[in-house]
Amino acid sequence: MAFHKVIGQEKAARMLKNALAHRRLAHAYLFSGPDRVGQRHMAMELAKALNCTKRKDDACDTCTHCVRIAHGNFPDVHWIQPEGHAVKIDQIRALQENVSYHSMEASVKVLIIEAADMMTVQAANSLLKFLEEPVGDVVAVLLTENKHHVLPTVLSRCQTIPFQRVPSEIISRQLTAEGVAEREAAVAAKLAGSLEEARQIVRGEWFRHALDVVVQVAKAVDGHIGQAMVVIQEKVVKSELGQHHLEYFLDLMILWYRDMLNISLGCEQPLTFLEHSEHFERQLTKWTEPRLVQAMEALMLAKRQLKQHVPSQLILEGWVLSVQEG
Repeated sequence: MAFHKVIGQEKAARMLKNALAHRRLAHAYLFSGPDRVGQRHMAMELAKALNCTKRKDDACDTCTHCVRIAHGNFPDVHWIQPEGHAVKIDQIRALQENVSYHSMEASVKVLIIEAADMMTVQAANSLLKFLEEPVGDVVAVLLTENKHHVLPTVLSRCQTIPFQRVPSEIISRQLTAEGVAEREAAVAAKLAGSLEEARQIVRGEWFRHALDVVVQVAKAVDGHIGQAMVVIQEKVVKSELGQHHLEYFLDLMILWYRDMLNISLGCEQPLTFLEHSEHFERQLTKWTEPRLVQAMEALMLAKRQLKQHVPSQLILEGWVLSVQEG
């Protein structure tokens, strides 16, 4: 059953499956929850289920429609992503124009708008006209991390389906069952919000490289600032890690300092970097609890800056300087 491939989101899957089975489908949904916990995957599964030629309450994953939707080449499933910092009115107008045409192959057209909270007011108002007067067999799915930033009039015309962060233990256990090494499964599960995302992480060569780079960067930061800047430049900024996976790198750095903080506080939490526990113990003389908290807060700021498209080199250098000043 395809909906239940989205591990950890059983409640959302059950709501959608019941709506399909009892023909009570809303014409607009808002999938709301933390980033990367399965909203995008669930939206694709809904699109498949709505257009499956073999089943009525779920996707079969074998018919032509299901396969093509999964591969992103089905003409009646439309995805909208932000252009730069926003979802713009021209994107919504183009979407509405596509909807006005006769369906090419689908029984139901599906419009999926990512980062719906980033719609401009003009775009949201344009979308509102469609939501107030739906045309034919069309279902809109809006994805958001923060539903409170969605225009209230748009929000009121959508059925909200909440998504929760999937416990890392569930993801780790499933990855291990699929043959992933325990340590890699545990780390990937902490980075990911969904099983599908964790699978993508462990498949990437950059992931194992990142685990080594985190250690090199953290130890360089312990020393001279000049050396730390060199390591950041050579190992992160100029590499695939810094160009395509920087958010994950920042998350790994947070896990490094969280390990140190847990040891300092005497917490019995499982360590992400267990093999470096002796190093952590030695560093606690100069890494006080307030300084560790400051380091993690600075990394959280770096993640926000990344989403604002601040250059990676400026983000990382700013973080190193803030830690040194701590």
